[in-house]
Amino acid sequence: MPESNAFVATARKYRPRTFGDILAQPGVTVTLKNALATGRLHHAFLFCGPRGTGKTTTARVLARALNCADLKEGEPCGICKPCVQFTEGRSLDVIEIDGASNRGVDDIRSLRERVAYAAAGGGYKVYIVDEVHMLTNEAFNALLKTLEEPPPHVVFIFATTEPAKVAPTIISRCQRFDFRRIAPEPIIEAIHNIVKLEALDIDDEAVALLARRAQGSLRDAYSLLDQTGAYAEGRITRETVEEALGIISEDAMFKITALWAERKTAEAFALLAELWEAGIDPAEWASAFGEHLRDLVAACVGGEASPGGRFDEAAKPFALGDLLRAQVMLSDLKLKLRVLGDPRPEVEVYVLRLLSLADTVTLSQALAGAGTRSAPRPANDHSASRNSASRNPGTDTAPSPAPHATGGPAVDPRLDLRVAPVNHEPEELPVEPWERFLVILRKKAPWAAAQLRQGKLDSHKDGQAQFFIPDSNQFNRDRFGSTGIRKAVTDAFDAVYGARPKVEFRFGESERKGTGTQALLEDNPELARLIEATDGEIVARRPRRKE
Repeated sequence: MPESNAFVATARKYRPRTFGDILAQPGVTVTLKNALATGRLHHAFLFCGPRGTGKTTTARVLARALNCADLKEGEPCGICKPCVQFTEGRSLDVIEIDGASNRGVDDIRSLRERVAYAAAGGGYKVYIVDEVHMLTNEAFNALLKTLEEPPPHVVFIFATTEPAKVAPTIISRCQRFDFRRIAPEPIIEAIHNIVKLEALDIDDEAVALLARRAQGSLRDAYSLLDQTGAYAEGRITRETVEEALGIISEDAMFKITALWAERKTAEAFALLAELWEAGIDPAEWASAFGEHLRDLVAACVGGEASPGGRFDEAAKPFALGDLLRAQVMLSDLKLKLRVLGDPRPEVEVYVLRLLSLADTVTLSQALAGAGTRSAPRPANDHSASRNSASRNPGTDTAPSPAPHATGGPAVDPRLDLRVAPVNHEPEELPVEPWERFLVILRKKAPWAAAQLRQGKLDSHKDGQAQFFIPDSNQFNRDRFGSTGIRKAVTDAFDAVYGARPKVEFRFGESERKGTGTQALLEDNPELARLIEATDGEIVARRPRRKE
């Protein structure tokens, strides 16, 4: 802990100094502790993972442990001379390098020259290279030989947030450890510990909001706590955090959800206008509403995933399908917002479309002819909606008219999950054999039936059936060669013509004549009979000389 009175960021002030203090990375810390305790140390390590998950911190703890004079079960003692020097920043044997500003081949050559010198304290010389993916290809190549066979007193520790950009030759020479995003619960516990140490007055809802806002990064959580603490005057509440960080209030999210459930379009549009006037970024609103939808889905599903509280009540008017369709639409919106200069109109259109969508129905309701539910939605328990598929269809309500017949909201055809009514009447097949064949084939292979409808059955004799298909590309030709398509055609042919011939397809030729050799044989029947009698073939064609 620093001796001066100057403010030190919480992430630096309470940086872990032992493996046991590192949060929520047991797979990494236990492996490294065991390796230190048993002396099975590798000469190079690669730490990968999102920001704020402990990569650089773990690298520093490992460097400290490598030179500790009194290692205890893989943990540095913290009181020996090398540990004290490291804590005070006076250690000459731990060199930290920023890969972004030392990325050239000359920087790596300089590093290779320094590697040859022994550690000042007689232990290990540890090189920590942060953001190693920023090195150039030439720098990676210059590092390869040294990394593969370094001096016995040298250990390399690389850290990166983008392991895909690290050269595979470098990765193959390292022990790789992947750091996971930290769940909200450990972050909440860590914030509570800091609050006790700093004697801050903060309520649980505010802590939970900070943990969620950090998105798995402990360092971000600590930075947000510092920012909120500097803004607050007195007790820190959820509203204080929202004001300090410029977060869209949770009340606004629940209000838009209630207006959605009640189909109050005008009020929803007015609420959006108020948010824009208050300085809320529409793209930020879309991101926040996505998190809100996720919690509504969790509440609708129930069980341990449910966030409880207000979300359980807010999710009651919605079926799971309603919320999933909203998520699909929101994903499309976020893609558009990346390229738009003014995202406000698109966000407003999304909300209007959301409030105009028809409700989803269960399969049992559709088969029973229930149609869509009328708007506004009844405030029924969402658990009943989830279990409606198992109810007796005879107890369902009477079918309501379709939206287009009653002037109700239009249904987006891409998001309409309703099932078409089942027609139990036997289908009347056409009288013409070719048309019957196409109708039967369409049931098994719609694509093949559509292609063959443009052509015709050229011939059917001697156990062979040849089909003509005009203007076909190479992809279609290859697809007609598949076993599944050929079997579907053969089955449909057998159902109509009572035979299972060998199926052949002719592509891209005129209906009267073929092209090339085929046209020559059609124009010269004597030549065709000669080739058939002698089992010959045409190998070349030359123009007739002028007499």
